[in-house]
Amino acid sequence: MGVPDRRRPATAALPRRRYLPAVAGASHTIGSGESVAIALQRITTRQFTEAIDALADPHGELGTRVHIALARLGRIAALLRLVRPSIGVETCAAEIGVVRDISSLLVRLVDGADEIRSLDELRSRYDAALRPEVLDELRDQLLERHQLARLEQLPALRSGGTLDHAVHQLQRARARFAAWPVDGPMHGQHPVPDSFDAFADGLERTYRKGRACAAAGRGSGKWQRHAGDLAHQVELVSAAWPVGLAGTVATATDLAEVLAEHRRIGALETAVSSGTVAVDEVTAAVVGSLCVHERGELMAVAGLLATRLYAETPTAFVERLATYWSTRDPYR
Repeated sequence: MGVPDRRRPATAALPRRRYLPAVAGASHTIGSGESVAIALQRITTRQFTEAIDALADPHGELGTRVHIALARLGRIAALLRLVRPSIGVETCAAEIGVVRDISSLLVRLVDGADEIRSLDELRSRYDAALRPEVLDELRDQLLERHQLARLEQLPALRSGGTLDHAVHQLQRARARFAAWPVDGPMHGQHPVPDSFDAFADGLERTYRKGRACAAAGRGSGKWQRHAGDLAHQVELVSAAWPVGLAGTVATATDLAEVLAEHRRIGALETAVSSGTVAVDEVTAAVVGSLCVHERGELMAVAGLLATRLYAETPTAFVERLATYWSTRDPYR
């Protein structure tokens, strides 16, 4: 028997491209052959379209439709904050104001859902330690409040109501974004640089603010927003080195989700402690204790994630990403 030929045939050679940046931009990233202005226009208008499609879906569950729309609006706001110096402070503030107003309208359509979700999470985690009926009355009350709120919102869901108004506002915003010039000045400002300069200030600002919140050690809506913004903003430039930046995006996303859960638990605790829902003293004490414990655990997890995410100074973080960006088009 002869010695087997272990040489790899030439046709089986691994393509060198697998070690290099992505050529085409994914749905949320800028490809190595794509200009910054065109990518921003493509990504933001797609987010508006997905939000409009979700809200206009007559067969989807309202909570799911609103959640999808809010997530898409959150990404748009993050990208606006990222390129604020390029598009102009006034333009950025005006467009973020529109996004914020639409988001406020949508949140009211699902008012009370967070408290129910948090209570269900508590019941699931502590099922073995609590009698099933301990939290049943509280859940019934929360569900009743939520259903009453939904009934009050029925006019908003009808033709010409709040939901239609939100869709109309989204369509107008999408048209404005689609009309942004991609090869000239934007709204009287300088053209969006086709370089890392378009992002440097925005990334530094987002990272610095999130790092300051982490140093303060308190869960807040602002910290959640900064962490979520950082995830979206780093994802935008991640095609420069997908493997190297995937961990940063995942950690920032996890941190934002942990802080969101911390906020929902806080809303449940407030609803019980303020007497918004009428429960007996024992139930109130049990729920209060569980909420305090949960929030403490969540902040401990947030602290660990923050240690990883904010290990660098803002300047060092931005310089590292700028180095990755410089390799995004090896064939240029």
